[in-house]
Amino acid sequence: MEPYKLGEMEQKFADLIWKHAPITTGELVKLCEQTFEWKRTTTYTMLKRLCLRNLFENVGGTVEIKTTREDFQAAQGEQFLMENFDGSLPRFLTAFSRRKKLSSREVAERLERKYGERFTVTSAKGVADHPDDIWWARQYTAVSEEHP
Repeated sequence: MEPYKLGEMEQKFADLIWKHAPITTGELVKLCEQTFEWKRTTTYTMLKRLCLRNLFENVGGTVEIKTTREDFQAAQGEQFLMENFDGSLPRFLTAFSRRKKLSSREVAERLERKYGERFTVTSAKGVADHPDDIWWARQYTAVSEEHP
């Protein structure tokens, strides 16, 4: 069982809990019956699976969040990068942008997430095959708004 890969129904169930937590198990059973047409036993089985993955915890009949949706999605992304791109975000972006050109705004957003600063992208060239940080400098003229 891979910790950050969920089946379709596990994902829908997790999304439902993240939306309503904290929630009592009785309320969760009713919600799953209405949403998925599940029986009580199915809800408890799915809850146990997600608790074993440390997403949620059943504390005295109340389901609480152990891992936020945002933290889970970040871990999924990290796992994907490790498995497919040796953990390299620039390699992923190079592969991704071969099929879909990034807008200046999208490039600025990625730089901001990576370096924690605001960027203004003043020009963007075509995509090259350089899976490293130098790739950014070669492909885009980006100016930090915090350190011009």
